[in-house]
Amino acid sequence: MPDLPLSLDFRSELFVPFTARLRAGESAVLLGVGSCGKSNVVRFLKRADAREFYFQSEAATTLYTPVDCDKLRDTDEVTVYAGILAALAEAAPTFGDEGAKIAAQCETWWNEIVSTNHAPIARRRLEQALTMLLNGPAKRIILLFDDCDELMTRAHPALFRILRALRDDHKYQLVYVTVTRRELACLREMSSDFESFFELLARHQFALQPYQRDDANFMLKRLVARNAGTRPFTDAEFQNIYQVTGGHAGLIGVTFEAIKNTERALAPDLLDFLAAKRVVYQESQKIWDSLEEYEHADLLALAQQQEPSGEGCRHY
Repeated sequence: MPDLPLSLDFRSELFVPFTARLRAGESAVLLGVGSCGKSNVVRFLKRADAREFYFQSEAATTLYTPVDCDKLRDTDEVTVYAGILAALAEAAPTFGDEGAKIAAQCETWWNEIVSTNHAPIARRRLEQALTMLLNGPAKRIILLFDDCDELMTRAHPALFRILRALRDDHKYQLVYVTVTRRELACLREMSSDFESFFELLARHQFALQPYQRDDANFMLKRLVARNAGTRPFTDAEFQNIYQVTGGHAGLIGVTFEAIKNTERALAPDLLDFLAAKRVVYQESQKIWDSLEEYEHADLLALAQQQEPSGEGCRHY
């Protein structure tokens, strides 16, 4: 059974300012702890109706190009350029026949890059692909590096220098978005090459906050619809699940799995029941592992009903 489709106002508190920056030709960071719903955000803009809603008249000439960094076999220059080229080839057919021809050329270049494994050739082919698109059907290309913590940490500095140079060649037409669990400044030392790339993104950082109530309720209804035979939840049960999970996407999911066949959603011992579940512990560990030390300190202070320093809350 297909999922209930997300409404166009899904996470609008994020998408309105985020897409405004992209429409202005500015790069940005999407930052979120483990399992906070980053994948839904990335997938949402793959929908034509979502792009039309947020990019309006510019949607027809905007090429949204997610690069799944988890699928890159390495972080060397050739692999990354090939990954970007493959993503461009996948996205380009949205421009119809002209886009399909460019996609075919990108596929040819991808094969050449993989067979030669030569960084200068890979760079040149990527430059040609971007120029072909931006001199043709695209007025703007959004290159989104999804789940790129490892790429940001391990990539050779030359990669960041080249990415910056490509953007400078196509100023306001080529836009970068990084999607990470950790802040970019915490992922590697600030060398001159990395800093030149980092400064493109640092001014516009968007933290994925917990779901607002309406979005959380919708995601719970989605989970109910996925699980045939699960009884409907009442509004009071939805409210209590939202309260105990704080609206965190991953915690909503594991809480639903833990109680879907029970009557515990309104039980006074719900928190104790969930705390004893291994899946809840594992999901909470993902969140903890995504945080920096100063954020650990603030979270512990909040849990102990003490005043946090504010350092760990600065993005919120």
